[in-house]
Amino acid sequence: ALLGLLRFSGEALDNSGVKRWEAELERTVKTIQAAPPPSYWYSKGALAVSFENWKKAQRFFHHYIRSVKTEKTLDEREHDTMMARGLTMVANALQQQGKLQRAKRITEILLSRYEPLQLRGINGVLFLLIGLNFEKRNQINSALEWYRRAHAAFLGEHNWYHHLYVLLAYARISRLQRN
Repeated sequence: ALLGLLRFSGEALDNSGVKRWEAELERTVKTIQAAPPPSYWYSKGALAVSFENWKKAQRFFHHYIRSVKTEKTLDEREHDTMMARGLTMVANALQQQGKLQRAKRITEILLSRYEPLQLRGINGVLFLLIGLNFEKRNQINSALEWYRRAHAAFLGEHNWYHHLYVLLAYARISRLQRN
C-alpha cells in the first residue's frame, strides 16, 4: 500500500506527499530482515521517472532486475514478465538520456526474446519505445509503423491506459507532418 501511495504522489508531482510516503516506506523497509522486494525498487524507479531523473531511475531499475533474479517464489512466466518490464524501463531511461542507439539495441533484443511469449503489457510498450526512438531520429514513417503495432497490441489487451500514449504519439506525428 505504501508503494502505491508513493507512486501516486510521484505521478501527481506532490513533493510533500512523496517525502512523507518515502520516509514511511524507508522506516518499514528497515524493519524487514531480508532484502527489499522487487516492487520496492520498481516503485522507486517509477518515482524517479515521474520527476524525470533518468539516471536515478536507471539505477533503481537495475536494482529491480537484480532483485527479480534472486526472487525464488516466481514461476517462469512471472519471472519473464518482471524481467522484461525492468529491462524495458532501463531502455526507456537510456532513451530519455539521449542514448538512442543503445536503447534501440536493448529494445530489439527484448523484442526478439519476449515477443513470441506474448506477455501482457510488454510487447506494446516495446513497440511504443521503438516508435519513439524512430520519432526522435525524425524517421516518421518507421515510427508510425511501430506505433500502429503498439496500437494493435494495447487494443488487443484492452490496455486503455497505455493506449493513450499511442494516441499522444499519433498527435505528435500529425503535428510534425502538418509543419
